[in-house]
Amino acid sequence: MRKAISEVVSTILLLLIAVAMSGAAWTFIDNYYDLTAVEPPNVFACGPSPPPTWSEQDIPLPFRNMMAYEPTGSAKTYYIAIKEPGASNENDGLSPVYEGGTRGPWLDFGGPVGPVGTSFSVGDALAVREGTYLVGLDGITFSPAATEAQPFKMYAYNGEKVILDGGYRPEDFCGVVTNWANYAEEEVLAFRGEYGIFEGFTLQGCYVSCAKLSGKNIIFKDNTVIGSLEEGIKAIIGSKDVLIIGNEFFEFANEAIDDFGSEDLSIIGNEFHDGVHLVEECNGQPYDRGIGTPLWTKAGTERVSVIGNTFRDLNVNQHALIVGGCCWNNWGGQAGVDPVAREVKAIRNTFQNITLMSTLDERGVVASEGCHDCEISGNLIEDADDGIGVRATIDDQNKVVETKNLVVRDNTLAGIRTGRLYNIREESAVGLAVQGNAFYLGGKESVRYGDDIMTFNDFQALGYDAGSLICPLAG
Repeated sequence: MRKAISEVVSTILLLLIAVAMSGAAWTFIDNYYDLTAVEPPNVFACGPSPPPTWSEQDIPLPFRNMMAYEPTGSAKTYYIAIKEPGASNENDGLSPVYEGGTRGPWLDFGGPVGPVGTSFSVGDALAVREGTYLVGLDGITFSPAATEAQPFKMYAYNGEKVILDGGYRPEDFCGVVTNWANYAEEEVLAFRGEYGIFEGFTLQGCYVSCAKLSGKNIIFKDNTVIGSLEEGIKAIIGSKDVLIIGNEFFEFANEAIDDFGSEDLSIIGNEFHDGVHLVEECNGQPYDRGIGTPLWTKAGTERVSVIGNTFRDLNVNQHALIVGGCCWNNWGGQAGVDPVAREVKAIRNTFQNITLMSTLDERGVVASEGCHDCEISGNLIEDADDGIGVRATIDDQNKVVETKNLVVRDNTLAGIRTGRLYNIREESAVGLAVQGNAFYLGGKESVRYGDDIMTFNDFQALGYDAGSLICPLAG
C-alpha cells in the first residue's frame, strides 16, 4: 500500500507549486477567502511529483552572507582539542595541534574562552576538535559581538565528531522532575549576542533544554540534538533573526523546537524523528513528561518560516507541527506573553509515519492553534492518523484565541489511516481558505467541521475549499 501511494504522489507537488508562483491574489468576503475573484489555474491534477524540499533561495540573504564568510586579514581561528597531547588552557589557542611551548590548542571551555565570543575580535572563529566535552550545568554561553560581514563562528573542526555533554543521565530523572525549579534555567548552550554561527556539534545529556536562544542574527547549523526533558531548542522572547538549518533532533521528551515568542525565525531542512515518552515513579508518585509536539510556534511569535523539514516515525500528542498557539497556563500571569502567533508559514515539509496519541476532535499532523494570518502549504502527509487540524488556543483560565485567516493549500495527503482530511473547529474557520490539495485515500475521505462529520463534497459546498481533488490510488 505504501509503495503504491509513493508512486502516485511522486509529481503532484511540482504541479501545485506552479499555483503558488502564479501570483494570484485572494480577497475576503464575510468569513472566507473569495476564491472566485481570480481564475483558478488549470494545474490541479493527480500524478507523480518529487517530494517537497527547500532551496538556497528559502534562506534569507543575511544568513547566506554570514555562511559565506571565511576569516581573513587580522581575523584569527582559535582551537580547542581535549584529546590533543599538549593541549592546555595556558596555550595561545592558535594551532589545532601542539607545536611546543605555548603554541597549541586550548584544552576545554574552562580557560580563556569564557563566554564564547566575548573574548574574540570581530570575524574570529573557534574550531573545536573531536572528543566529548562535559560542560555540566554551567553549560556554554555563546555570546558573539560581530557583524553580518564578519560573523563569529564556532564549529566542529574538519567535520570531526564533537560532543557537548550536559551530564544528565537517565538515573537523574527523579532528582530533576522533583526539583524542577533548580534545573529549569539550565542548558548545555545559551545563545546571546549577535551575528554568530554554531555548526557541526552533537548536544546530549541535556537536563531541561539543550539550547536556549535569546540572541539575534544567530545560525544553528548541521548539529545533532539528542534528548532533554523539555525541549531541544527554545527560542525565547527577544530572540530575532535566527536560522535553524540542517539539524537532526531525536529522543526529545516534549518539543524538539519550542519557539516561545521569537521574531523572524527560519527553520529549514531539519529532521525530526523518534521522540520518547518518559514516565517514571519517583518517591511513590508517577511523573509523566507527556507525549510531545516536535515543533511548536507560540507565545506571540511573528514571521516564522518552517520550510522543507522532515518529520518521520513519531508518536506525538495532538500534532507534529503547530503553527500558532500558546502556553497552557494563565497567560495573564506570564509577563510579556502574547497568546497570538502571527504570520507563521509551514511550507513544503514532509510528514511520514506519524501516530497521534490524543483523541482531541481537532487533532492533525499539522495544525493551526489560534494562529493569525498563517499558512500551511505544499506539505506531504503520508501514512498518518489524521490530516490537518484547525483549532483555538486555550489556557487554563479558559481564555480563548481562535485561528483567523488561515490558508491551507497545495498539500498532498496519502494513506491517512482514519480518512480524516481536516478537523476544523467552526469558530476557528474565520478567514479560512482551503485550495488545491490532493488526497490519495482510497474512497474513505471525511471532514470534521465543528461537531459534524461530513463528506469531502459536503465540506466543499460550505465554500471553504476550491480546486482540491480526491485522486485514485495506483494499482
